[in-house]
Amino acid sequence: MTGASAVSAIGANSAQANPGGKTPPNEYVPIAEKGAPSGVATLDLEAKIPPALIPDLSAAYAPVLADGKGLVRKGDLVFNVMDYGAAGNGLADDTAACQTAINALPEHATLIFPGRHYIPGNLSLNKKHITLAGPGTLLDGKVVIGTTGTREDQFWNVTGLTFERSTRGAASYGIELLKTRRGTIQNNVFLNMDKAIYVHPLPTAAAHDTAQVKIVKNEFADVNYAFYVDRADVANWMHTSDCKFLANTVNVAYITHVYAKSIDGLVCSDNVFFFPSYNTSDGAAKAAKKHNIYIGQSDWLVIKGNNCFESGEEAILLDMAKHFSISDNLIAWPGQKAPYDAVKFTGSNSPNGMITDNVISRFSGNAIGVHTSGNGTIVVKNNLCEYDAATGTYYGTPALNTFTHHGVYQPAASTDTLIESGNETTGGIYNVRKDSMFSAVRLNQDVAVAGSKSAVTVTAANTPIFSMQSTRGGTALFSGMLLIEVKNTESESGNLSSYLFHVTRHPLGASLTKVSEHGLLTGGSANHPSFTFTVDGTGKLFVSPVGATSGKFYFYATYQGNLRLMKP
Repeated sequence: MTGASAVSAIGANSAQANPGGKTPPNEYVPIAEKGAPSGVATLDLEAKIPPALIPDLSAAYAPVLADGKGLVRKGDLVFNVMDYGAAGNGLADDTAACQTAINALPEHATLIFPGRHYIPGNLSLNKKHITLAGPGTLLDGKVVIGTTGTREDQFWNVTGLTFERSTRGAASYGIELLKTRRGTIQNNVFLNMDKAIYVHPLPTAAAHDTAQVKIVKNEFADVNYAFYVDRADVANWMHTSDCKFLANTVNVAYITHVYAKSIDGLVCSDNVFFFPSYNTSDGAAKAAKKHNIYIGQSDWLVIKGNNCFESGEEAILLDMAKHFSISDNLIAWPGQKAPYDAVKFTGSNSPNGMITDNVISRFSGNAIGVHTSGNGTIVVKNNLCEYDAATGTYYGTPALNTFTHHGVYQPAASTDTLIESGNETTGGIYNVRKDSMFSAVRLNQDVAVAGSKSAVTVTAANTPIFSMQSTRGGTALFSGMLLIEVKNTESESGNLSSYLFHVTRHPLGASLTKVSEHGLLTGGSANHPSFTFTVDGTGKLFVSPVGATSGKFYFYATYQGNLRLMKP
């Protein structure tokens, strides 16, 4: 018997031999076995093992020595690159020694890098169940993970390492991912490089070749990109899928924090993203910075709980996204280089998604811009949009007070349905501008209220301003209430008149019944918004000036019921 079982047996035998008594030293224990690493130890009079008899295993399991050796022994499941010839001094080329150590690893092994390892030749990992661990640093090289052949679920882990480059040149990476699935990159530091974590799809890449990679709690400093997903020209756009970028801090990135040309599934959550500040003296850095998050053709995106600071262009730009959820992000000082929407959607992929409960502060263009086309639906709800023309962080042109800003904006060319409700703006700007016929504000499931705008120069009678349609599209039968506010300027101090109508298109034609009107109605001056309204049989709405009224006017329509307006 050895170890705890032997000690337990001695205690039991002693109690049986001397009930209520003390066990004499040395009884039942051969002298030759006392204190031996695989032998037994004598219990003292207090039923404890005397310290002098505890085996000394310090030689077998020694702590790290001054030269970095001794933490683990060759042949254990925990390996040390120092035992394979690595110098670890940051000067000698450790590439071959480190690669030899990786090649020697069995499954479920951990390889320790304890020093500063100069690896200009790069390292390759294409095994299952391997952990590469710090606390050391890998200098001027990268770790390439995965295969160019048949993809595998590899379950690797990279943790506790520092990746550092002496220059931030093109194609300087920390980790490069080929065909590989189910890996974790956590608690590492990436310093001074182009793309810290780079997904490199091959020209023959198939769907989901690089998948289920988790990037968690890493620190990135002075990188152009923290996470970059490339796309080969002929590759399947879904080659990278179901990745997570969680709880990382990027301080700073010089171009874009998270950049994916295409991806099929991404959770980007609880990260903190910094750019060089607007007041830096580095003009090149101010000109280079773009997005906190850019995603190209994609599906199944979750962007949640991130702090996105000081983007040069859009903070979040989704181009050709299919399904997405963007929520609970704090976005501050975006669009510093020129007027950009803080959050923008583009492309013709018929997107379906939600943007909810975000705080968007000090933007230069619009807070949220929907520029998509297709037949999708985007819900924009409960966002706080804080505008400040005197923000001080904007260094672009033109000046912010020379054009109009909105909390939510959808141009006429956008053909996706925009459902907007509960958003708030501050700073004296318009809450919502929706020039598209596909805009709607959904208050609940039974009532739809929507808004449109038309800027028209009116100098003669029967000038068209809107076309009315059913909410189901086309010129089908429709009915609803229509409130039109008319101003001679987009500013809050312009002249104003308002007109309320009940409108309908029935089998015999269309009708327009005035309920009430208020404001400057008599046309006493050219800039007075004084008009009469008529409708033709197709639902087109016309205005005629009253008195001296003449010039350019802005017609803001709010409508309720089975009714939708678009430009004529």
